[in-house]
Amino acid sequence: MSVLSCCLPPSLRTGAPRMQPLQIQAPQQAAAPRCRIQRASGCAASEAPAVAAAGSPRTAVHQHAPLRSPMLHRHRGGARRAVAPQAARGAAAAAAAAAAAAAAAQQSLVSQLFAASTVYAFAVAALMALAPRWSGTRAAVRSPLVLAPLCLVYGLLLAWSWQPDTFSLVLPGSLAEGLKGGFNPQFMPSLPGICTLFSRWLTAASLWVHLLAVNLFAAREMYLQGDLEGVPTWHSILLCMAIAPLGLLSHAVTRAAVRRSTRRA
Repeated sequence: MSVLSCCLPPSLRTGAPRMQPLQIQAPQQAAAPRCRIQRASGCAASEAPAVAAAGSPRTAVHQHAPLRSPMLHRHRGGARRAVAPQAARGAAAAAAAAAAAAAAAQQSLVSQLFAASTVYAFAVAALMALAPRWSGTRAAVRSPLVLAPLCLVYGLLLAWSWQPDTFSLVLPGSLAEGLKGGFNPQFMPSLPGICTLFSRWLTAASLWVHLLAVNLFAAREMYLQGDLEGVPTWHSILLCMAIAPLGLLSHAVTRAAVRRSTRRA
């Protein structure tokens, strides 16, 4: 053993095992491949998320998390907000369908009342014209209740057909205009207003039943007068139910002729 070896520590002497120096290894980081040509901007843009994901665990966790786009949130919120308008549209559609069903049912009922009133009025008139001496005809016509069905139907149709502008169409005018100077009559029926009013099907139905009631009333008066005085009334009754003014004229002429013949006799 040499003098140099004696001066050395035992760990460094010949034959003693030597300790290897401690090597501290830095954490390996995935080196991001760089593009050789910097002009390819797409390569650099695609490598940046990869480097960030490899270098940071937090970034890697977020990489696997589901993406939540603000547009998606707005879409979902819009879908939630769209529920209320859809429900409102559904309620409006249901209300419109119910209103249409009610209008159809009312129209069907009005048509039935229209037909029934016509048949009833002409049936009573036929009894008075064709069977004036029958006891059933006399008992039915002498009662004022024979006009009640037509009056009730007319009242119902009038209530259904009445609208806020009905009175103004029948009697248009203004009190302020009437108080102005000069001759300025107001609340007089006008032909355009009457045409507008009776162009409505409910109002037209009520007008028809109104005419039936008035014509049957006039025919009943003819029948009762003819039965009392012995004046033939069948032709006048039939005319009255179709064209009432001519029926009234026919009854007046017939009655005058019968009276004259009676006086001569």
